[in-house]
Amino acid sequence: MTPPKSTNYRLQGAFFFAVLIFFYLPLATLVLVSFSSGRVTEFPPPGYTLQWYTGMLANPRALSSVLTSLGVGVTAALVSTSLATAFAFGLHQRRAAWVTVLRSFGNLPLVMAPMIIGVSLLIFFNLIGMRLGYLSVTIAHVVRGFPFAAIIMATAFLSVRPSLLEAALDLGASRISAFRRVVVPAIMPGLVASLLVTFSVSFDEINSTIFVIGGGVSTVQTFILEQIEFVVTPEMNALTTVIIVATLLVALATDRLRSREDKP
Repeated sequence: MTPPKSTNYRLQGAFFFAVLIFFYLPLATLVLVSFSSGRVTEFPPPGYTLQWYTGMLANPRALSSVLTSLGVGVTAALVSTSLATAFAFGLHQRRAAWVTVLRSFGNLPLVMAPMIIGVSLLIFFNLIGMRLGYLSVTIAHVVRGFPFAAIIMATAFLSVRPSLLEAALDLGASRISAFRRVVVPAIMPGLVASLLVTFSVSFDEINSTIFVIGGGVSTVQTFILEQIEFVVTPEMNALTTVIIVATLLVALATDRLRSREDKP
C-alpha cells in the first residue's frame, strides 16, 4: 500500500532538516561560544560578552593576517576572473570538438588535491629560484580559483549570441569596442559572481597555502592554524565567526546574482 502524500512530505521535511542540522549545528555552536564570557571554550557558555571580538581587533598579528588575506584574495579574484574570461571567450569562439578538451584542462585544478597543487608549486618555485612570500601565495590562489571562475564565465558566455558580436563588427566597431559594448554587459553578472566566488575560495584556502607561504607572511587561515595548535582560544572563536559570516554574505550575494542572471 502506497503511503499518503502527507506522510511523504513529512519524511522529506524531516530528512531535509536533519541534513541542515548535521551540517550547520557545529557552525552555530562555534558562533554561540564566540560570545562566551569564559576564558576557555565550553558549552553552554557561562555568560556572554563581546570582549573577545574587541581583543581580536586589538591583536596586531590577527589584523595583519586579515589584511594579507584580503589583499591576496582581491588580487587572486581579479587575476583568476580575467584569465577565466579570456579562456571562456576563447571556448565560445572555438569548434565543439576542441571545447571539451580545453574545458577539461581548465577544470583540472578543480579535481586535483590542493596538497598536490601546493607541492607542485613549491617545487616549481624552488626550480626557478623564486622567493616564497606574498607573490607565491597569490599565484597558488589564482591556480585554485581559476577553475571556479572558468565554470562561471563559461556559463555566462552562453548568453552572448555570436550574431550580436558579428553585427557590431560589421557596423564598424573594433574588436575591443565590440567586446566592451556588447559582450561585457551580457556577462556582467557572471563577472561579479566570479569575483565573489574566487575571493571566497582564496580567503578560505589553506591546503596549498601552507606549502608556498614562506616566512614573514601570514594569512588568516595560517594564523588560525598556528594559534589552535595547542588550544582553541576565545579570540580564535571570534575570528572564525567573522570569517563564517563574511563567507555567508559572499555566498548570498553570489546566489542573488545567479538568480538575476537566470531570470528571462
